[in-house]
Amino acid sequence: ILECGDYVTGDTSDGGPEDVIVGGFTGNWYSFIGTGDDIAIFSTCNDADYDTFLSVYTDCGSIFLTSNDDATGCGLTSEVGFFAEAGVEYNIFVEGFFTDSVGNYGLTVSCDPAVTRQQLADNTFTPKDEITIDFTAYPVPFDNEVNIAYSFEFETNVTIELFDTKGLLVLSQTNDRYVAGSKDVATFDLSRSSSQMFYVKLTTSQGTVTKKIVSSGK
Repeated sequence: ILECGDYVTGDTSDGGPEDVIVGGFTGNWYSFIGTGDDIAIFSTCNDADYDTFLSVYTDCGSIFLTSNDDATGCGLTSEVGFFAEAGVEYNIFVEGFFTDSVGNYGLTVSCDPAVTRQQLADNTFTPKDEITIDFTAYPVPFDNEVNIAYSFEFETNVTIELFDTKGLLVLSQTNDRYVAGSKDVATFDLSRSSSQMFYVKLTTSQGTVTKKIVSSGK
């Protein structure tokens, strides 16, 4: 279990007993108990030799909370923060952006009540009662087409990019007429792709969120 001020190192490429494979991605799980006082920040920023990806869950890794791929000023490394509710156990998964993205990393844990709203937005943090960047993909798993639904309370351009597991851009779409508060859906036809797993990256003026989706293989 991690605590505020901790610094741990890991290696996702050594195949050791601490490594866990989730959906074809090798990574390491950590736990953190919220205090209800601070923004908890987990960072591999400029402290890894591969393209890191950080995800945060609750309920033993079953409920997704937030994630980050490339944090502002961190190159291909990551930084994610959120308001940690008192007594809640959070599960942090350190992995790579692609299945072959593995290597050494250092993970820093800091708890900062003075993090500004702009810093949170710049790094796609998701604190309580602040800006939330999210989307819903359906159906999951999908057959030939997948829908990406989103709604935000601010004016923004919305760009959605789909990558395969090798990091190649498969499809993309930009909505430059999004109206704050509206509910929009983008539909992608993936019937010609042989891949069964994709990364969906949605980018707004207030941050970015990336999720994995899986096809039914039909």
